[in-house]
Amino acid sequence: MLNVFVNILNTNESAINGKTRYRFPFLYMWLKDHYYQRSPENFKDSNWDWYDSARPIAYATDVHERMYLNPPTIFAVSMYMWNDRKMLEDAAWVKKHFPDCLVVAGGVQIDTQKEWLQKHSQIDILVNGPGAEIFREMLDLIADNKDPRSVDGLVYLDGDRVQRNKPFNRRNDPLVIDYVNNFRSETKDIIDGVMRKTGNSQDGILMWQSVYMLGCPYSCSFCSQGDSTWTKVTRRTSLQHVLDEIDLLRQYPDVYIEWIDSNFGIVEEYEQIVDYMIESNNSGKHYSIRMVSPDMAKNNTREVFKLLDKIHDNYLTGSKSKGYIALQDTNEEVLKLNKRPPSKEIDKIEQWREITRDMKYKSSIVDMILGMPGQTYATLTQTLVDLHKLELLTDSPPALYLIFPGIRDSLREQGIDFTIGTVTLRNPTGYNRNFLEDPYYSHEIEFDHIIALENLTTRELVSAHYMFTLAGHLYGFMAWMETPMQYLKNYHNIDSESWLRKLIERFRPDNHHLLPAEVVKDIDSLERWMTGKDTLFDRKDKTDTKYLTIRKISVYRFHTDTADWINVFKQITDEIIGEFDAVAHSVWDWQEKKVLNFAEEKDYTLTDFNYDDIANCKEDTYYKSHFTFAYPEMDPDVLFEQLVGLYEIGFIPDTQVQAIEQTSIKTQEEFNANKNRTSEKSLPVG
Repeated sequence: MLNVFVNILNTNESAINGKTRYRFPFLYMWLKDHYYQRSPENFKDSNWDWYDSARPIAYATDVHERMYLNPPTIFAVSMYMWNDRKMLEDAAWVKKHFPDCLVVAGGVQIDTQKEWLQKHSQIDILVNGPGAEIFREMLDLIADNKDPRSVDGLVYLDGDRVQRNKPFNRRNDPLVIDYVNNFRSETKDIIDGVMRKTGNSQDGILMWQSVYMLGCPYSCSFCSQGDSTWTKVTRRTSLQHVLDEIDLLRQYPDVYIEWIDSNFGIVEEYEQIVDYMIESNNSGKHYSIRMVSPDMAKNNTREVFKLLDKIHDNYLTGSKSKGYIALQDTNEEVLKLNKRPPSKEIDKIEQWREITRDMKYKSSIVDMILGMPGQTYATLTQTLVDLHKLELLTDSPPALYLIFPGIRDSLREQGIDFTIGTVTLRNPTGYNRNFLEDPYYSHEIEFDHIIALENLTTRELVSAHYMFTLAGHLYGFMAWMETPMQYLKNYHNIDSESWLRKLIERFRPDNHHLLPAEVVKDIDSLERWMTGKDTLFDRKDKTDTKYLTIRKISVYRFHTDTADWINVFKQITDEIIGEFDAVAHSVWDWQEKKVLNFAEEKDYTLTDFNYDDIANCKEDTYYKSHFTFAYPEMDPDVLFEQLVGLYEIGFIPDTQVQAIEQTSIKTQEEFNANKNRTSEKSLPVG
C-alpha cells in the first residue's frame, strides 16, 4: 500500500467585520484528485492523509496515531514564506520517526542551493516545477518499486553534489481538478468541519481556494512565477468543474473563493465564471458567495475593466474597491531592468481614472513595488509625483520587494547588487489591511525582502514606503489635500506637484528632523525591523495594548498626531509661498477639523468661513457660520474596536452648517488680495 501524507499550513487570516477566514486544504485535495484521474489503477492501492494545523506535528498525538497505523511512504510539504520554518520542523520529526519515508518539498520557498540542502538533510527531494504531475510520476515509480529520482523537475543531493534533473515540460501537466465530484463526500466532510469551527459563520468564513489557469506568460523578475519553470500557461480541462465548485459552495453561508490564478480575466472564460457567481447570488435560492480580490491580468485591459465593473457592482469582493491597475513603477528603465514588459499603460490609466472618478473613497488597487532593482530615492520621488499627476494615488500601500530563492539566484546571475533581510511578523495580518495587531499571536512568519540596493539605503526605502502610504491616503483615498492645494493654485499660482515635492524633501533621511517626532520614531523602528536589529516591529498604538502594522502605520499616525502634521503642512506652505499667509493657515485649521481622531475625543466643530468654497473661489460673498463635521462613528473606544476588527470606517465627514446671528462677511475681492503674493524665491526647507 502506498501511504501518501500531505502536510500544509493554512494560515487563518483576519477578515472584514471581525471574522476569521479558515482555508480549505486545497493542495491536498488537488494532489489526491490529480493522482486519481491520471493514475487510476495505482490510486486504488494508495492511502491518503493530511495535516494543516499550526501546531507542530511533534505535539500532534492524533497525527502520530494515524501515521503509526499507516506509516507514510512519502511525506510531502509545500513551502511558502509563511510556513517554511514549520514545514522543515515537521519534516525533521517525520524523518526521525520514519527514516524510510521519502520526504519531498515543493513550493516557491524551496532553495536548490547545495548549502541549503546540506543544512536541511531531512528533505530528500525538491520538486522544482509543476507539482501535481511531477508528484504523480514519482508515486507511480514508487508503486512499481522504481527510483523516483529520475523524474524531470527534481533536485536532490547525490553525495556531495546537487543533481538537477532537466526542467519538467509544463505542457505535460494538465489541470484536471475535479475533487468536488470525484471526492464529494470527503470534500463536504472537510467543509462541514470548517463550518463547525466557524460557529455557523458567526465568527468565521470558509476560504475556498480555486484556479482556472496556472502560470504566467511573462517573466518579471519580482514574481515567483517569473522564470522559465513557470511561464507556460495551463487551464482547467473543463470550465464546468469550476462551476460545479460554485454549485457546492453556495449551499454554505459565508464562503469566499480565493483564486490563485496569476492573470484573472486574461481569457473570456473568467467572465463566464463571474456571471455564474452573480446569477447564483441573485437567484435568492442559495447563500451568496464572494471572492477575495484576485490578481487581475496585466494585459487584455478592456476585458479586465469590464470584469472589474461586474465584480464591484455586484459586491462580489465585499469591498468598495473597484479598479485594479498593475504598474509596479513608472520608471521605464526600472521596469526594463526587472523584465516587466509594457502592457498598454496609457489605456489602462485612462480607463482606471474613468471608472474611479466618482468614488467617494479611492480604495482601488494600484500595484506598486518598492525595493525593485534600479530604484533610488530620486526615482521613487518621481514615481510618487507621477502617480499624483496621473490621479493614481489610492489607499493601497506599495508592496515591499519579496525575495524568493529562485528570484535571488536569478538576480545574482544578472550581477545586480542587493541586500536581503529576513523580517518577522507576528501573524499574516501584519501585511494585509489591518491597522492594529494583537500582542498575542499563534505563530511568527518570516519574509525575505530586498532591504537595500546599490543606490538605495534601507532608511531611504522605509521612508519612501511611509511616504507613499501617507500620500495615498491624503491625496487619493480621502482627497483630503484637495482644498489646500486648490487654495495654493488659485491664490498663489502654486501647483500641487511643487507642494508634494516639498513634503517629499522632508522624508529624505537628512531632513527627518523636520518631520513630527513620532513619525521619526516610526521610521527608526521600521529601519531596525528591516535590518534585523529588532526581531518584531515594536511600535504600539496610543493605548499601549496593540501593535501597529507595517502597511498602515503612517495612516494611523496621521489620525492620532494630526496637529503635528498640520504644523508641518503650515511650514511647507510658508516656505513655498515665501511668506506667512494667515488665510492659508486657516485653510489648514479647517482641514484639521476634517480628520477623524483614532485615539482621543475631539471637537469637530468650528465657527469660521467655509474654506472649501474660498479655496475654489466659489462665491462672491462668504459668511462666517458654525460648522460640525459629523462621522458615522467618533467614539475612540468604538473606533479602537473597529480598527482591531477591520470594520469599515467612515473617514470623510458629513459637513453640517448652522447660520449664526451677526455673522462676519468677507467678499471674494478681500480674499483676492492674497493672490500672487508668492516670493520669486521660496524660503529654504526648515
